[in-house]
Amino acid sequence: MDSRNIKEPTPQIEDGKHLEKIYDLQKELLDSYIKIEGLPSYPIDVNSKKSQIILKDFTGRVIEELGEGYESMLKVFNKRLDYIKDMDNKETFLYIKAEVQNLNEELADALHFFMELLIYTNIHPEDIYQYCKTTAKNLGIPLYDCCCLSQMLTFSRNMVMGSEIDLPNKTLIRIAHEEDECIPVGWETSEDFVRRCAIQLWDVTYSLSIARNCLKNKPWKQSGELTDENLYQNLLCESFVKLCGFYALMGYTDKTLFSVYFKKNMVNKFRIASRY
Repeated sequence: MDSRNIKEPTPQIEDGKHLEKIYDLQKELLDSYIKIEGLPSYPIDVNSKKSQIILKDFTGRVIEELGEGYESMLKVFNKRLDYIKDMDNKETFLYIKAEVQNLNEELADALHFFMELLIYTNIHPEDIYQYCKTTAKNLGIPLYDCCCLSQMLTFSRNMVMGSEIDLPNKTLIRIAHEEDECIPVGWETSEDFVRRCAIQLWDVTYSLSIARNCLKNKPWKQSGELTDENLYQNLLCESFVKLCGFYALMGYTDKTLFSVYFKKNMVNKFRIASRY
């Protein structure tokens, strides 16, 4: 079962509070995972060895899902010439559509795990917004306000790529609002675009790795070392904003990003209920 099996319409979110809704929905899932996996309640003490093992694990899960998503992107990119040569080839089209769908699934998974990382470290949507405001001021990037996911996607794109960048007309994912379904449109995407995505994903991974390195109490280490919690949380905020920059590059909006998240959330709820 995957998101294609979810027929429930994506809820309409008022006042642009898509990130807040994602955060709340992930809390509901995490409450179930706490019982299933024996995880601790949130937030956790970032200085304990057990907590740091969990935080490092969730960090690794985010990176893994992003890698799997990029793998699907490359498969679409490598197949694009076959499709251009023969657009009536149903087999090629279905192959591309399946990989685009998988790309959506993996990027939704990455968002799920990142939300759990934020929840466990007591970082809330308003903390992310405040990070954007402070960073905009420090970098001299125009930002009149940041209080919703839409504004944050725009800001994150500007922060990591510059405000003058032109996004390609065709990207690897899109959501058709009338069908609420993944529609592949990316087989004409250029090599430069795929390379730009790889660079952006490395930026996300780098920031996550530096954040992870703040957690010094390794299982074999006998002497304890306090975590610089402000630095750690700031690096996690930076990582998340960079991830949003990647989503913006891919063509996601607040509504489409919430849509792919919501569908995967419903899949996970089904798996929990069915003891998958």
